[in-house]
Amino acid sequence: MSALCIQTKDVTKKFGENVALSNINLSIEEGEFFSFLGPSGCGKTTLLRIIAGFESLTSGSLLIDGQDVSKIPAHKRPVNMVFQNYALFPHLTIADNVAFGLVARGNKDKNDIRTKVTEALQLVRLEQFASRYPQQLSGGQQQRVALARAVINRPRVLLLDEPLSALDPQIREQMQEELKSLQRALNLTFIMVTHDQSEALAMSHRLAVFSAGRIEQIGQPRDVYEKPASVFVARFIGQTNLLEATVKEIGRDFILVDCGQENLFRIPCDDTKTDAKIQLNDSVFLYVKPQAIRFVGTKSPSSGSGGDGINAFDAVVESASYQGHTTEYVLKMKNDCRLKVVAAGLECKSEGDTVQAAFDILDCSFLKAASEKEPVALAYAKV
Repeated sequence: MSALCIQTKDVTKKFGENVALSNINLSIEEGEFFSFLGPSGCGKTTLLRIIAGFESLTSGSLLIDGQDVSKIPAHKRPVNMVFQNYALFPHLTIADNVAFGLVARGNKDKNDIRTKVTEALQLVRLEQFASRYPQQLSGGQQQRVALARAVINRPRVLLLDEPLSALDPQIREQMQEELKSLQRALNLTFIMVTHDQSEALAMSHRLAVFSAGRIEQIGQPRDVYEKPASVFVARFIGQTNLLEATVKEIGRDFILVDCGQENLFRIPCDDTKTDAKIQLNDSVFLYVKPQAIRFVGTKSPSSGSGGDGINAFDAVVESASYQGHTTEYVLKMKNDCRLKVVAAGLECKSEGDTVQAAFDILDCSFLKAASEKEPVALAYAKV
């Protein structure tokens, strides 16, 4: 197991009466690419700024390599930050921008500075642009300059504040790969703030999902995507179908739920994996990803939960949106609930078509919550 690099213990931050962060406990390992994910105003950037030293704690403690740095000013912490707007100096050349951190820390050896600047620019493949100015580079190139400037001092932690948000989609995908490659090459701890779910899933070793100043879930991307710990996470991570349902039957390894209007579905359940107990007539959320739903034919009297491992239902195609390699559908069920379906681009359904769709029982799960803010995960189909 890797050594811990960052630890937050009961970190709370208040701005007046507003609680931006509430009792945040988090551990990030050395050499990990970790992302803070969540909507605007959830507290993720505030926590990043606390780690950087730009914001003070109201209570709690922040440890880097086991040392409490809560009272240590930003310029004395072993961290560097890449800002959303790059923050390059327009009057300095690319080489001078990259060298700025070395000079600011008192390095006066011109040969050493020149060598380290060249090495940093080589890491981001920009050594040929050393004599240019920021305004002469593209957005992606400016982002790489900001990265070179941030890593030249080899900080223990590199903080990234939505670093790719200003880039065009194609350049953004390219920069995702470059960031991952840079992190592997340097073996530094990267902490990235983003509100883009696909970005966090694609780039992170682990991620924390924030909501209203709290952490809803911490885990590897696949676990967070396939096994959300709360209704909020299920709705926030990727496209998700959540249907309100009532428990009608409890079996040894499944429950049968009623979503209304004879829409009955069977969901896996293993009591040995959870402390939460489900009872008849409990309200739950049926959870199934759009990619797990497929078309199986036209309207049929066989809708419902079958013994063949399939949950089937009748619906009407309310909308169809062609995306190239896929088509996104919205299906309206008999109970007026709507489900999203992502199907292969070769599927050809039209608005108004009556269809039967289905999903494997092992591709669904359920969540139960006393309230949407404090949900309890009950069972998952995939481990």
